[in-house]
Amino acid sequence: MKRKPGMERNVTTTATYIGTMRKAAMAAVVAFASLGATAPANAATHLVDVIASGTITSGSDANNLLGQGTNLAGLSYTLSVTYPAPGANYNVTPGTDATDIFNTGLPSSAFLTIGSGQQSTIFTLNYGDSLVQSPTALLVNTSGTDAAGNLLTVSQFVFGGASIFGSPDLQTAATYTLTGGDSASDSYTWTNANDSRTVTFSGAPTSVQLQMPEPVSI
Repeated sequence: MKRKPGMERNVTTTATYIGTMRKAAMAAVVAFASLGATAPANAATHLVDVIASGTITSGSDANNLLGQGTNLAGLSYTLSVTYPAPGANYNVTPGTDATDIFNTGLPSSAFLTIGSGQQSTIFTLNYGDSLVQSPTALLVNTSGTDAAGNLLTVSQFVFGGASIFGSPDLQTAATYTLTGGDSASDSYTWTNANDSRTVTFSGAPTSVQLQMPEPVSI
């Protein structure tokens, strides 16, 4: 499959932007720690990145904040969400599932690309992440606000017809390309704190990556 002109530049720009955003998010961890917070004993230490790419099935950007028009349906997207390291409610049942429910830790952030439009959100207040992984499925969601008070809510889901994650622990990297027997969805809603401008969409991902950035060190 040939790359579209400019794709190499877009991929490089996106990777650089995600790296910059992660550094800012890690700074939030340090600030959080300076307030006296401590990581729960026996908690896993890696952040969890969920990266989904696909096509928007329905969506709107009424004020054209991303510069891709007001109707987002049919456009391609990549959504990268960083979830904090599993917290006090982290639990693994070997070979069955791994869960991390209502984790309000930081960093937690999201980076969205639609066409040439980009939007990033770094939470300063996390309302609670939930992550559930089985050998055949991954369900994750998060909601929170950034420093300006803008609200973001994200939900990501993938279900494979066969085992796609091996023995789940939310700490092992994986890459999966969906086939005809699979199902998956992404939903994204960003709301401006001052005037309620929104960017919202539902998407059908064709590939999902689970990545584990370097361990959090404070």
